[in-house]
Amino acid sequence: MARDQATLERAFIALGETTQDARAMVRAELERNSPQLARVAFLKLAWQLIIDEDARRGDELAWIESWLRWPRTQGKPATGVGGAIERVLASGADPDDLTDIVRAMQFDLLFNLCETLDEQGLAELRAGVPEDLHIGWRLYEVNAGGAPTRAIESLHESVGAYDPSGREGEPRQRAAKKTKPAPSAKKPAPPAKKPAAPAKKAAPAKKPAAKKR
Repeated sequence: MARDQATLERAFIALGETTQDARAMVRAELERNSPQLARVAFLKLAWQLIIDEDARRGDELAWIESWLRWPRTQGKPATGVGGAIERVLASGADPDDLTDIVRAMQFDLLFNLCETLDEQGLAELRAGVPEDLHIGWRLYEVNAGGAPTRAIESLHESVGAYDPSGREGEPRQRAAKKTKPAPSAKKPAPPAKKPAAPAKKAAPAKKPAAKKR
C-alpha cells in the first residue's frame, strides 16, 4: 500500500491520534523519513501490557481477580503471587493502593526496557569487551517481507506520552482515606496505695503535780 499523506493520516487516527497530531506525524514520516507509525504502534501495544487501574470484574479490580481466578475455580488456596495478594489484602491494604504500586513498577520496567533498546548504559558493558567485537542493537521497523527498514530511536522519550490515563506514568493523586487509629495499649493501673498507718493515740495528759503546802 502506498504511504501517501492521506493513507498515513487515516492510519494514525485509527491508532488513536488526534487529527492535529496525526498530521504532524505524517510530516515526520514523509519529510524526515522517521518511522512514526511503527513507533506509535509499538508504544500503544506496550501500554496494553500495563494493568488497567479502572477495569473491574464484579466487585474486584480485574488484574487482582485474574491472579485469583484459577485457584478459586479449583477450590484450592492461592499460592505464589495470588497468595501474596490475598495476604496483603487480608492485612487491610487498600486494593487501589496496591494497584498504584504495581502500575508504577510496570511503568518503570517499560521505561527502562525502552532505554535499553535505545542502548542506554551500553557503554559500561562495552568497556570490558575487546574493541573489535561490537555489541549493539536497535528496534527496527520492518517491511511486509520482514526485512528491517528504519530504526526506531529515542523510544524511551515517548513512553510517558502514551499513558492512557494522560499522567505520563505518574500515580493517581488520591485523597488519603481516614483510618481508625489503632487502639492504644492501656496503661497498667498504678499499684494500690498502702493503707495509711492508724494515727497514734495521744498520750494521756499528766496529772498536775500536787502543790506543796
